[in-house]
Amino acid sequence: MTGTFKEKIQAIAAKYLVPSYYGYAFPFDADNPLSVTPEEGEYIHDFILDKGIESAIEIGTGTGYSGLYMATALKNLYTIDNGSCFTHLEHPREELRTLWESMCEDMGLTNIKFLWRDEPFELPKVDMLFIDGAHGGDLPYQDFVEYSPHLKDKHWVLWHDWDITFVRDSVAKTGYNYKLISLPHTYGLVIAEKK
Repeated sequence: MTGTFKEKIQAIAAKYLVPSYYGYAFPFDADNPLSVTPEEGEYIHDFILDKGIESAIEIGTGTGYSGLYMATALKNLYTIDNGSCFTHLEHPREELRTLWESMCEDMGLTNIKFLWRDEPFELPKVDMLFIDGAHGGDLPYQDFVEYSPHLKDKHWVLWHDWDITFVRDSVAKTGYNYKLISLPHTYGLVIAEKK
């Protein structure tokens, strides 16, 4: 596939996904967008390159769209989902994995590892955690607590769909010192940088 990485990702989205009121969705679930916007994806991609981030864990694979932006800038991406948004599919895990792997194959990406949350797996220490899984109550905070032990001493945590107040309160519970950056042009993207 020729063209810039942005053009490639948009071609993949056009092939496998449908535009929704926010970002992209699966054709079989068009009213349930599970992705970042193209602008957010580009920002995250550029942020990873700017900071020299090499590895990340993504909580909430969703459509796989955000993972494409991250993987084009990373050496390794571990993306974790539970498939709970797609229980209406006959074989959700098989169908989702096939779709995600097809998207990666079309992009020429081999650095993404797809993991199911309830199956055993091992994770290395990584530079970044991208939290975009369950959105109810304090579930994103629980994701942070569960996966933060896999972060290196110097790291970044990106919280998608949350405002800075929620993130500030969540990271304050850890006792660690984080610098927070809220991106107002996004649908709630907050970056927490470990000082």
